[in-house]
Amino acid sequence: MLSIKFLTDAQQAGITHLYENDRTMFVGGLGFGKCVVGLTAITELVRAGELQRVLVLAPLRVVESTWLPEAAKWSHLDADLVVSAVGGKSQRETALKSGAPIVCINFESARQLIAQAKEMGVKFDGMLIDELSCLKGCGGELFKVLRHWVKGVRWRVGMTATPVAESAEDMYAQALVLD
Repeated sequence: MLSIKFLTDAQQAGITHLYENDRTMFVGGLGFGKCVVGLTAITELVRAGELQRVLVLAPLRVVESTWLPEAAKWSHLDADLVVSAVGGKSQRETALKSGAPIVCINFESARQLIAQAKEMGVKFDGMLIDELSCLKGCGGELFKVLRHWVKGVRWRVGMTATPVAESAEDMYAQALVLD
């Protein structure tokens, strides 16, 4: 198990930035450890009572191979605080009912999870989008849902290693969801 002492100064600065700021984009190169930075910041915000529940949106592979294993790999994190909502309706419902403060979902299922959460009266006061650059354009279904849903979400973070957009509209969509 890894200890918090293994985090670099740059990662510690990233954690502090995410803890102290909402509605922000965090850019870190490939292999920087953005996931542990995000998880640590969220965990600290939850433990301090600043946040109750955070929705993490990421590509399917990233949810399964990074977010869940990272929570179990570090001694300062609690894997019981993180739950996956990947799968069908019953998996999403189980995750929402779990009460876990960090719920991870893939982009493709995010619309359904948000609709289910609304039906069940489950609220999120935080959102972290991993691989923010995947959220492109103002015309996509997920963007349309997020654009209205985020109005009730106080803490919003987008993370990416590649903050490159093919058009101004792509960057606009990403910024609009965060701020």
